[in-house]
Amino acid sequence: MRVGHISGQRQPGSNSIIIQIGLAFHETDVDPHGVTSRFSYTVPTGRRSIFRLCNAYVIRSVAASQAGRPEVCVDVAGTPIAYCELVGNVVGATDRVDFGTDLVLLSGQTLTGITMDDSTGGTCDYNLVVWLNEYTFP
Repeated sequence: MRVGHISGQRQPGSNSIIIQIGLAFHETDVDPHGVTSRFSYTVPTGRRSIFRLCNAYVIRSVAASQAGRPEVCVDVAGTPIAYCELVGNVVGATDRVDFGTDLVLLSGQTLTGITMDDSTGGTCDYNLVVWLNEYTFP
């Protein structure tokens, strides 16, 4: 899924075309739920992507009757590269991760944004944002 396809342009003196891709999920007052994929992106054949930016957070918005561990994860090819989890049940409790990197994703690799909450009752706010530069290569 491509959310927020920004632009594509040929770089001067190069055969590469760079496409900026934004993937995002933001939702407030989400009830407890099992492992749920919120977005997924697979690098197309003949292309590579550079993972440029990630922002992820989870905030407890309503206390649970029995607290679990609400989680947010960005996974690349089965490996978590960004992970947040709440431990506790205080309204307003937050865990977040923000980073920029130059991680290269190869053709066929998949990036997935995931949320999960095994609490009983209560709700959480979730945010996942990822920016990629997809490009062709000779």
